[in-house]
Amino acid sequence: MRQEETRNWCFHHHGGGLKKGSKWKDTSLKWDDVHWILAKENNETLLMKYCPATGGRPERWLIRQGNYITLGELFVFGAQWCSCWDLYRTFTSLDIFIHKKPHSLSNSPEAIFRANAKKSKHETTGRWGLSY
Repeated sequence: MRQEETRNWCFHHHGGGLKKGSKWKDTSLKWDDVHWILAKENNETLLMKYCPATGGRPERWLIRQGNYITLGELFVFGAQWCSCWDLYRTFTSLDIFIHKKPHSLSNSPEAIFRANAKKSKHETTGRWGLSY
């Protein structure tokens, strides 16, 4: 959570701010709570984004995908260089890093990406659209 108000709410309602044995930890979020959190966070968290219904398009959720490393994997790979406390502190304090993979550009006649094929055609014919 980026906003302090939503971080505090989550901590006190579903996190470590609860007393032991509290039933709140085992309950799911209600949709009203989800919409309130997203309204405070501008409809976006680090892992997902809510796109409300507009212009005839239904509402939808965009969830980031990709590879990630777990804490256990971090212990396996980093145990010889630093302590477990340092690895855990690093794992919990770092932001999520998302890197978009750049697509290769191809100007060959066998260009497989649509944008590459259009670019290749434009370079040979000098036109973007269909040739009439």
